[in-house]
Amino acid sequence: MLDAPAYNSQMVTEWLTQKFGLYSHTASKYWESDADIKPPNKTLQQCPDIAKQLIHSELGQNFHVIMGCGRNKFLPKTTTDEEGGLGHRLDNKNLIEEWKEIKEKDQKKHEYIWNRKQLMEVKNDTDYLFGLFDNDMCKYNVDRDPEMDPTLEEMTEAAIKRLQKSEKGYFLFVEGGMIDQAHHDNKAGKALDETAEFSKAIRKAVEMTNEQDTLIVVTADHSHTMVIGSYPKRGSDVLGLSNIYDLFKFKEIIPILTYANGPGQEHTVNGSIYDYSKDNIDMNYKYPVTYKTTQETHGGDDVLIYARGPWAHLFGGVMEQNAIPHLMAYASCVGDKSTACKDGATSTGNGVLPNPKTFEVITCLQLLLTVIYCKQYINIFYEL
Repeated sequence: MLDAPAYNSQMVTEWLTQKFGLYSHTASKYWESDADIKPPNKTLQQCPDIAKQLIHSELGQNFHVIMGCGRNKFLPKTTTDEEGGLGHRLDNKNLIEEWKEIKEKDQKKHEYIWNRKQLMEVKNDTDYLFGLFDNDMCKYNVDRDPEMDPTLEEMTEAAIKRLQKSEKGYFLFVEGGMIDQAHHDNKAGKALDETAEFSKAIRKAVEMTNEQDTLIVVTADHSHTMVIGSYPKRGSDVLGLSNIYDLFKFKEIIPILTYANGPGQEHTVNGSIYDYSKDNIDMNYKYPVTYKTTQETHGGDDVLIYARGPWAHLFGGVMEQNAIPHLMAYASCVGDKSTACKDGATSTGNGVLPNPKTFEVITCLQLLLTVIYCKQYINIFYEL
């Protein structure tokens, strides 16, 4: 989210996200490994896959902390990882070992970890940390092994503790993807649970920082098609059913949450409303849709943006999404364009003009329809 000229600054940067691509230059977000680029052709040389960019690009090699999932994108298809999962790569490259070799050659203190216990025991003097906690995508919070898989809140806390040691200030990007994934499957229960996990991460960031010198921005890249309906009574379980006979003269019981589209159950069967009372509504339940599609789509709603700290007043009203990183760069005095420091400006928002060497920025990516969305996949920290 920072401008490229940020390389010339002294700010320290870290990313926490659950999906690849934030740091990469690619024609497709699906090109996570060389095996994902189909059909194989010269494009492989023209545009390296996302995992390879993370390890070998100038930007990737400056990341101090990388945490998330997707080990298979870094391993050859003939190799198994620590938990027995197969690799995915066709070029026979073991990018995890190549990362270690690069750090050893540069004489950098480094650690590669693959479970929560190891994360909790990382040495304080480790300069470069690489953590991949699952062979494929990260597990949903309700499905994860609490001994093996760290939460987004734990990664956020670990990131801020590390970043607060820097006298140069820092930029922390927190993103979470399992809410998005759950919505695409019409699994509203898991989407809401992941929303709660995202909220814990933001709360932890607020608790650990000072509003006078830390700008926290929370926003989204898109909405989903989930809606709340059926006039549920006060105190009703939002994941449950509602009988709206008092308002509309029919006796059918319907879910409170529904989607415009997706793989869930259609509302009607042979012209009659489906009997949802027969369904077992648990965290894997696929909520009903207006029309069936392979996956639920994103929505077209405007999404919200929240901000707290110095220059927070800039993040309000209706704005284009691409303005957000420019505003953060302005507030944090990063880049070769106009900044608050260069302009000699003073914040009129909730906070004071920060010292450019100690200013801290935290931005979280979320999605709001009736829930918050934040992709949580890879956590990356680097010194610019």
